[in-house]
Amino acid sequence: MAHASLAARASGRVLSRQPAVRVFDHLLTPAECARLRRLAAGHMAACEVRDSPRLRHRRSSTGCWLPRSDAAASAWRTLRPDPPDAALLAAIEAWVAAACGLPRGHGEPAQVLRYRAGELYALHPDFFDARDADELANGGQRRFTCLVYLSTVPHGAGGATHFPFAAESGERGLRIQPVAGRAVLFENCRRDGRVEPRSVHAGETVKRRVDPSTGNLVEKWVLTKWMREANFEVREDAGFGSVW
Repeated sequence: MAHASLAARASGRVLSRQPAVRVFDHLLTPAECARLRRLAAGHMAACEVRDSPRLRHRRSSTGCWLPRSDAAASAWRTLRPDPPDAALLAAIEAWVAAACGLPRGHGEPAQVLRYRAGELYALHPDFFDARDADELANGGQRRFTCLVYLSTVPHGAGGATHFPFAAESGERGLRIQPVAGRAVLFENCRRDGRVEPRSVHAGETVKRRVDPSTGNLVEKWVLTKWMREANFEVREDAGFGSVW
């Protein structure tokens, strides 16, 4: 699968300019979303907040790192996708890189996250503190974040991605509801390279366990891909820990 096929299906539109937020509907098909959920399902582990495990109440999802398409088998032993899954991941990597205007090597490995009823990720930035030399040493700052929803959360069931400081057309705040196959691409840095503080966002609480209209289980699944300002070297298997 070439990333051109993904670009041909996805219809993009700008939702905010401060911070820059774009949404692309129909990037993935329902079958592709299901394939990625199955790939990650057996490898999920509790996610942590980088700053401190004591802040566990701020992030209560489970997650799984997926190998970057160029990761050597010796460097990534916990999860090796079969050829169709690997081709899909490579196509997503290529599409995200093209949408950001950056080389694929600037991308961190993708992470799949699952939020069940009552789970959330409180307001947070994706960019790093300029004083955090350890995080910035490999690839520099996170310039872009791409979220690809792998499931649909019904309206009224929570789970939206919330940018409380987005300002567009005189209105403050932006909420994007998860729809399977939809991608959200936003910039963590301004054009001059400084971080964009208005890019802080939250994964709102999933409020329902079951959709009363269908009887289906409500879970929010999302694939996250971060793009750095420089090449990001995959040095070890992120699958051995829930924090990179």
